[in-house]
Amino acid sequence: SVQFDGSLNLILGRNGQGKTNLAEAIYYLLRRKSPRTSSAQELISLDKDFFFIKGALFAETGEYSLEAGCARSGDKTYKVNGKKAGPGRVRAAGLRASYISLEDTGIITGSPSARREFFDDILVQRSDEYAYNLSQYEKALARRNLSLKMTRQGKRGYDPGLWDSPCAKYGSRVMAAREALCAEMGPLLSEYITVFSKGASLGISYEPSIAAPADPGARGENILENIFLKYLQDNKENDIIRGLTEAGPHRDDMAFLYNGKDARKFASQGETRMVVLCLKSSEITLLGGFAGAGPVIIMDDFMLELDAPNKRRFLEFVRGRGQLFICGVDETAVGFKAFEEGKKFLIENAEITI
Repeated sequence: SVQFDGSLNLILGRNGQGKTNLAEAIYYLLRRKSPRTSSAQELISLDKDFFFIKGALFAETGEYSLEAGCARSGDKTYKVNGKKAGPGRVRAAGLRASYISLEDTGIITGSPSARREFFDDILVQRSDEYAYNLSQYEKALARRNLSLKMTRQGKRGYDPGLWDSPCAKYGSRVMAAREALCAEMGPLLSEYITVFSKGASLGISYEPSIAAPADPGARGENILENIFLKYLQDNKENDIIRGLTEAGPHRDDMAFLYNGKDARKFASQGETRMVVLCLKSSEITLLGGFAGAGPVIIMDDFMLELDAPNKRRFLEFVRGRGQLFICGVDETAVGFKAFEEGKKFLIENAEITI
């Protein structure tokens, strides 16, 4: 077992020694999910039949014993203080985490699903209500899509229209929450871009896949629900032909405007990294502001491609905002020499030492 520092932890080791495995294990223990894959089985070593993680968390809400595991068969276990726990219990305990890696540039350059996942991850950690609405929408959408496919194949007993109202009800709530988060995040992005990229500007906009009032203030849940419901009803035949629901929160996107231009299309690699810095800074702020104590912040080789000034700026920003884990090959690479406090660990052949 290892006792980590409550503020700063530096995890050093050559590539392939197990730094990322440790970072992922900490994140999984807090979030019941991997930061890089939706399949927990992929986290199991090739020569093993399961993985099991155990840890202790000391938070403002109390002390928690955490256990998480998954077998190759797909059977999972997650316990808080020895009792099986669902996502709601995790949020109630204040278990929030931000995972930052080089792959986060995919939030900008990747598909819309990467941007939706980034937003949903923040919202789910902040709100049981949002987590419920998102789960209910996904279930209703899956059943509507199944009915569409079966109807297209000429099978009886399936009516996609039965799922129009649930999709509209929960989907409109998801869209409204995402739009509200965009509005909350906008001023943060504008502030942080001036820290990491002098003279630059950064904005954000929500791009729903269904036509909605141009004025965000006119997009209340009831209005969105009625618009979405009408769309589903009007496009039922087209959806049957395609065998899926063409529009809804599962097809929405977000645009990041770097110096007034869409970062998805026009930002350079360096500018993309600046946008990611601002996004992750905003995430940390939003998760910390939600429940007082900051989240656990895990940085997996993220500092590798930052210049020295921005390494220093970002470390100064995250300092004191939560328990920090920084993974890297050496102290210089992660800019950790700027701080004297904290603990340093070495990983070699999956063994960790102080």
